[in-house]
Amino acid sequence: MKGTKSDNPQACCQNIEESCEDALLRVKRLVNVRQRYRSLLDEHRYSGLSVQTAMYLIGQPTVTASMLRRRFGKSPSAVQHALSRLVSVGILRAYPAGRGNLYIAPDIHKVLAAPLGAAIDVSAPLMCERGE
Repeated sequence: MKGTKSDNPQACCQNIEESCEDALLRVKRLVNVRQRYRSLLDEHRYSGLSVQTAMYLIGQPTVTASMLRRRFGKSPSAVQHALSRLVSVGILRAYPAGRGNLYIAPDIHKVLAAPLGAAIDVSAPLMCERGE
């Protein structure tokens, strides 16, 4: 269709540029969230599966205990202990779902679910740091 925005090379380039800038901000925010998670876990002296799970959340912000058992090959009690720690420090929130819980990392979910072009504060504190 002639005359549409997609037929305009300048508009197309501008859209690509905006998409790239948006993606860059999201990546920078996720890197910041990852660093803050690591610091928070270090402050509480949590290690092992708790840290592995927190780092895994960057690419998979919604998990279940069974997903983590399969991913890490750990016992149900080890996974539940790690999840409890992450909930206690505010990295995860638990929501009842079927026989268990669905765990969501709200800071990561917020970055990934934000609409294209949304204002993303790269250095904003974690929600748990703000008391949310």
